[in-house]
Amino acid sequence: MGTSVQRCGSVGEATDRPKGKVMARIPHEFEWGEYHDPESLLRIRETRGSVEVHWSEIGMAVYHSPTQGLIGYHDIDDVAARTPTLTLHGDHGFTLGQFSEFFVFSGWLDRQLRPLTVTMGSTEITLGEVTPLGRYLFAPVHERKFDPDWDDLSSLRIWGKNAERAEPCLLSAVIFLKKELGLNFSLYPLEGFEYDFPEEEGLQKHELQVKELRAPGAIVDIEPLRLYYKGLEESDDASAVLQYYRVLEYYSILSLHSKVDALRADRGLTSKDFLKSVAGLIERDERGAILRVVSQIADIGILERAKEAGLVDEAAPQSLGNALYDFRNGLVHAKYDQRAAMVVESVFSPSSVTLAWRRILESLALSAMNTFGTRDI
Repeated sequence: MGTSVQRCGSVGEATDRPKGKVMARIPHEFEWGEYHDPESLLRIRETRGSVEVHWSEIGMAVYHSPTQGLIGYHDIDDVAARTPTLTLHGDHGFTLGQFSEFFVFSGWLDRQLRPLTVTMGSTEITLGEVTPLGRYLFAPVHERKFDPDWDDLSSLRIWGKNAERAEPCLLSAVIFLKKELGLNFSLYPLEGFEYDFPEEEGLQKHELQVKELRAPGAIVDIEPLRLYYKGLEESDDASAVLQYYRVLEYYSILSLHSKVDALRADRGLTSKDFLKSVAGLIERDERGAILRVVSQIADIGILERAKEAGLVDEAAPQSLGNALYDFRNGLVHAKYDQRAAMVVESVFSPSSVTLAWRRILESLALSAMNTFGTRDI
């Protein structure tokens, strides 16, 4: 059963955290001042020609040049230059020390799901309101005319990882929430995109309960994570198929590690023979590499779904691997031959076959990352 929502009062007030239970370090929601101004929850002071903006929840501060008392008129690049521990991730969010925050949007449903905590290995990930520090930092680029109000945006917050690990943790969390809760989170850049948020009556956030989930440590192989996320974001089914297929290609080489280890253990091989043998493994036909990966990651559920969708005649890894390889060739090669028909989508009606492959490949790509991926702890 969930616990009650954590609140953060104004600076100097004690936070309401039940005793005897380990609570999330980063609050999901905040007790704002009369005007919902972030500075009511921050300690802001000017010393020696520099403005210090301190957030007590993480015990850290950012710095910028004086702005004659005009909140939101600071230069965000000036903040980054004056704060060595701050890394900006474009207009999507930031990392300060071991804390990261990214603006996300999944429609009105994410506001119903707040607050949410995911324990991913040793990392805490929370979904909640955009924090006071996030609102303060990005006030200069938040366009009230076009961007949604701060109260309508959510943020995914990561506690316990530096800037280098922030992106893998973020993408791992997005993928996990997609799988567990069916949520499609999109990173929201504060660039003045206009969006009409539907009004939801009766949504009282102070009545929500904290949802707590556990997940394995984040996958740290950033290339396949990015490819998988791009697949989730693609509106075109064929493009999504190719992104997921690239995840399989990435791991098709890594899956050779056991054979390479065997060659390395063979003391009878000269250095020249070893290199030739490894090159031979890597340069074998692409079909064989995909068949090998699919045989290791395709469970009976994926195979049965592929058969039900009419993609294969039998629920067998080899059949799925061959059909997948042929379909991919039909997408990427604009030539007619006897091996695979050219696949070109109609501009009026998307192909149900391509959509079916998209769903199967999404599962295969996720299985490949879970099987072969390197995880954080």
